[in-house]
Amino acid sequence: MTEALTEQIINGLMIGSIYVLVALGLVLIYGVMHVVNFAHGGLFTLGGYFAHFFYTRVLDSYVLSIVFSMITLALVGIAIERGVFRPLAGNLRNQVIASLGLILAIENGAVALWGPNALQFRVATTDMLVSLGSLRFSLHHLGIIVITLGMVTLLGLFLKFTRFGTAIRATSQSREAAMVVGIPVERVHWSTFAIGTALAALGGALIGPLFLVLDRKSTRLNSSH
Repeated sequence: MTEALTEQIINGLMIGSIYVLVALGLVLIYGVMHVVNFAHGGLFTLGGYFAHFFYTRVLDSYVLSIVFSMITLALVGIAIERGVFRPLAGNLRNQVIASLGLILAIENGAVALWGPNALQFRVATTDMLVSLGSLRFSLHHLGIIVITLGMVTLLGLFLKFTRFGTAIRATSQSREAAMVVGIPVERVHWSTFAIGTALAALGGALIGPLFLVLDRKSTRLNSSH
């Protein structure tokens, strides 16, 4: 009974850690920009796709693949903020419509680039086992939990103790007041979007080796054959 409970706790912490990474980015973007981005889950999926691409086609290093996936998604986030959500600032209805359109664009773009079949890539940490009493867990599971704890801690320290983190918090409280004291609000907005999408990419890149990398569009295409 105790072993089964411990196993479920570790598995729950692992999956919960992925949710935390995705939610952190989503909440950060909404808190600063008041943007409802329903396409954030699609960006999470892209993180897995780009990690797969960099690992299998370019770098052959899982750690570097994660880093490059986060950088790529950060750039995608900046483009989305500047090209989609900035022109719709203050218009919640159009923001929702635009984010729903982004979901379709991301799904179809992923299928066009990577095809309709689910992808899978294995890394060394998925086959390494760590013993906790009589139980054995994949090092990758425990790594996800540790990385998430580290990322949450670093983000908290960044927001609390750095000058730019203070600017982000000030902008989230009052955009107008932040502009009055000279905070570059537009820079804060695109930087926040970049951080949020990078966190989503981290989640996708971490979970990719444990499950198949696919999106709902791929599932529909496969089920139609």
